[in-house]
Amino acid sequence: MGRPLHPRRAGVRGAVLLAAVALLATGCVSKKAFVAKSQELDAATAALAKERERAADLDAQLAAARGEVARLTSQLAEVSSQRETLARQLALVQESASQKDVNIRQLTTRYDGLIKDLERQKSELSARASDLSGRLAEAESQLASLTAERQRLQVDLDAMRATLGETQAQLAERERALRDTTATYDKLVADLKGEIAEGQVQITQLRDRLTVNLVDKILFDSGSIVIKPRGREVLQKVAEVLRTVSDKRIQIEGHTDNVPIAASLQSRFPTNWELAAARATAVARFLQDQGGVDPTRLVATGYGEYHPVASNDTPEGRAQNRRIEIVLVPLTLEAAVQ
Repeated sequence: MGRPLHPRRAGVRGAVLLAAVALLATGCVSKKAFVAKSQELDAATAALAKERERAADLDAQLAAARGEVARLTSQLAEVSSQRETLARQLALVQESASQKDVNIRQLTTRYDGLIKDLERQKSELSARASDLSGRLAEAESQLASLTAERQRLQVDLDAMRATLGETQAQLAERERALRDTTATYDKLVADLKGEIAEGQVQITQLRDRLTVNLVDKILFDSGSIVIKPRGREVLQKVAEVLRTVSDKRIQIEGHTDNVPIAASLQSRFPTNWELAAARATAVARFLQDQGGVDPTRLVATGYGEYHPVASNDTPEGRAQNRRIEIVLVPLTLEAAVQ
């Protein structure tokens, strides 16, 4: 279906057609003229068709232009709205900028004041730095001295710790030895309570050193080195305890009073010293041979009259001085005990 003709163009075409029809009807024109007119009419019709096409194009362009105008009108409204928004924002920015100018002036004033204070403090610090430099040099000197002193003290401390470790080990050993000695003391006291009660035996303990003091009359007759039966019984009891002791040196000490040896015995025992040593040896041999005590731990020593425990001016004192002492000394600590 074709496009509708523009009203003006449709009227022209109709007029031409009506004129041609009229001419033919009246017979006023020839056939040749009619053909010419028909051709003119066709040409006009073709031209009219082109005009119609141009008109359609113009209508489309007009519609597009109207759409573009509407779009631009919408954009213009949006731009106007944005312009108003930007105008408000610009007013806020200008107000903020004005306030910032005030703040900047205030900050500038404060900055200038701070610069002045900084210069003053810098001057003061420079003076203090000079003073501190001297004090620092003095402190470094003191530190070097203290460091050397600390190193010396550390060496001393290490030595003290090593000594302390050795001392603690020795103390532990002495405590163990003391416990063992106390146990030996208790056993001897229990086994010899009868002799102790009669005053024939005396047992004393000084730390880890134990002494069994036997009066000579229970062991020997006057001037003799032969152990009496009663003395053998006592020594056997002592030996039973000594066999259980493994960490002590067993020292048998012979003591006499200051009464000279009788003339009949001087050929055998020139002085009390020889008599004391012989009696100590006899007890040591008995403990070894009859008592089963390890001989490597036995020592026989004669002190004669030179270690009295009482005065030799009375019979009672001389009786106390005539004695055999069995002394138990720790093997590891005997030097310290002595």
